[in-house]
Amino acid sequence: MPIVMGPPSFVTIRDVVDSDSATTFTISFNSDQAFIARVTYWAGPMTYVGASLGNAIDAAATTRHSITLTPPAGSGGKVFAFEISVDATDTSGLSLRPYQGVTQLYGARVPGSQMGASVPVRWNAFGGTPPAPAGGTGGQGGGTGNWNQYAWAQYNPKGTTYPTP
Repeated sequence: MPIVMGPPSFVTIRDVVDSDSATTFTISFNSDQAFIARVTYWAGPMTYVGASLGNAIDAAATTRHSITLTPPAGSGGKVFAFEISVDATDTSGLSLRPYQGVTQLYGARVPGSQMGASVPVRWNAFGGTPPAPAGGTGGQGGGTGNWNQYAWAQYNPKGTTYPTP
C-alpha cells in the first residue's frame, strides 16, 4: 500500500520498526519523500532530560531508512528513548514533526530506584516476641508489639519465617 502524501513541504513517516541486540538498536522506517533522517537517543524514559548520548544519520536522502545506533558499552538491558527528525545536512527543505519512541536492549533488566529488591523482615525485626501478637493490638496503635498477625500476613503472604540472630 503506498504512503498517502501530505502537503509537499512536509514528510510523512510510517512503519517504524525497532530491532534490538544486547549492544545496538536499529530504527527502520519508510517515508513518502526522500530526506536525510537523524535518530538521536538518550538514556531513560520518553521525557528528554540532559544531553543526548548520541545520534546517527542516513548516508544519503532516501525513502527507506535504516539507522543503527550503538550505546555505550555495558548498556545491555537498559532503556533508551529516541527521536527521528530531519538532519541539518538535509537539503530537501522538508519538515518532519519529530517522532519519539522507546526501546530496551536485550540483556538483564536494570532495575530503577522504584524497583529495588525487597528486604525480608524477621518476626521480631520491630520489637516484640516472635511471633507477633494476635488480636490486632500491635502496630501504630500500641499494645504488646509492632506487628499483629494480620499485618504480618499481608506483608509475608507465604508465611515464611526467619530465624532470630
